[in-house]
Amino acid sequence: MRAVFTHFAQAKSGDAVIDWIVLVSGIVLLTISITITVTSNSDTITDDSIDRAEQMEHLRPA
Repeated sequence: MRAVFTHFAQAKSGDAVIDWIVLVSGIVLLTISITITVTSNSDTITDDSIDRAEQMEHLRPA
């Protein structure tokens, strides 16, 4: 196993693979964090929108 790792670490093509792994993992983590942020705040955003709509009821023409 050590020989395989050493061969992989010394190969020039391994550099590109590591770059792609880092890039893809960064994109995945960014996507997960955005998804968590949006979904955790959706109830608050909905409640705030409903409150604002109810406050504007008196402005509607009769």
